[in-house]
Amino acid sequence: MANRNYRRRNASAVRLSVFERDSELRRLPASAVELTAEERRFLKDPNWIDEDEADALLAMRREKEEGRRAIPFRKLLKELGYDVAD
Repeated sequence: MANRNYRRRNASAVRLSVFERDSELRRLPASAVELTAEERRFLKDPNWIDEDEADALLAMRREKEEGRRAIPFRKLLKELGYDVAD
């Protein structure tokens, strides 16, 4: 008997990722995430969060949690003692 190509019933029960809710644009509804007013102003569309915005929001939150601050790269090099032309 020849092998037939068929899908098992449980093979179709795959969990969808969060971004597959709007799979064409790979974005997540903003209502699914707790956002501050500052974070909501950062979004291009206040009702949706795309993948790039989510990455930036996570980086902003991590900076706040760790007490870090973003500084320009040239300024960092000067602080480390490198000779940098302005």
